[in-house]
Amino acid sequence: QGDPGETQFFVSLEDRLMRVFASDRIKGLMGRFGIAEDEHIENRMITRAIESAQRKIEGLNFDARKRILDFDNVLDHQRKTIYAQRRAVLTGDSKAIMQELSRIMDGAREDVIASIEKRREELGDEAFYTGARTVILETIDVLWIEHLEVMDHLRSSVNLRAYGQRDPLTEYKKEGVRLFTELQESIEEDVLKSLTSLQSENIAVSGFGPVVAEHQDPAQLTVANANGSSGGSGGTGGGRASGQPQRPSGKTFGRNEKVTLVKDGEELEVKYKKADQYFKQGWQIKNN
Repeated sequence: QGDPGETQFFVSLEDRLMRVFASDRIKGLMGRFGIAEDEHIENRMITRAIESAQRKIEGLNFDARKRILDFDNVLDHQRKTIYAQRRAVLTGDSKAIMQELSRIMDGAREDVIASIEKRREELGDEAFYTGARTVILETIDVLWIEHLEVMDHLRSSVNLRAYGQRDPLTEYKKEGVRLFTELQESIEEDVLKSLTSLQSENIAVSGFGPVVAEHQDPAQLTVANANGSSGGSGGTGGGRASGQPQRPSGKTFGRNEKVTLVKDGEELEVKYKKADQYFKQGWQIKNN
């Protein structure tokens, strides 16, 4: 250990590195010299060819890593924006919540603003701001997860645009800005719709989550919360105000889990996150 030593690498002219990047002239030259295939070759020209091939492949790998980083920087900027917005709501006091609500309500219809102000007066400031905090956080979490799925799909498909002589990275940035703008608009729209139907029994003044009333089944409350979260993806934004669907007691469903709905003898299979619109029409989850 610690003694000076040396490392010797063995490379075949049939290796992929040499076949792709090294000149076929070298292999032909070795054949004209009559060198056997299993003979050890030491030649300065061979060494230079190997070093040149290594530099080329390292340059390609560097470009590939740089390209991946450029794509990730687009999503990283969006991630920092959403996380900062979420952190301000999560750790802020009632004043911070009020500022966020003022930003969201800026430009909203007068009837929506009047409805929200009416809910605040009925519930009281403390209960209203606690409920608003929960609504904003839930909406951001649900829609941000769906936005990541959309961006991942865009990332895997945008390379096809290179066939149309368009730069995939530029297209990714352009589409990313559009999708992120739509995400912010969806968050604001769903928050406004949810606040207009905010109920006191779904607010825990001492915390951020809903309380379980004594007369209410916890399983049913879980469904109501899941429906409220799914309002953002369905485009209705009114999931929290809808009635609680009937379902097997104690059973929970994932957002992307398929459920069977029944109504007047008819059956329909949909993903649970899209079931809220059918609950409003009188459909119920089939009890298996």
